[in-house]
Amino acid sequence: EKGFSPIEFLKPDELQDVIERIENKALTPHI
Repeated sequence: EKGFSPIEFLKPDELQDVIERIENKALTPHI
């Protein structure tokens, strides 16, 4: 079984960018 997430291997700045992208997608209605 896999007990880890690929995100854990990202650098802090890359992780922050990914989080911002996810938040932007969540806040932006998909038409």
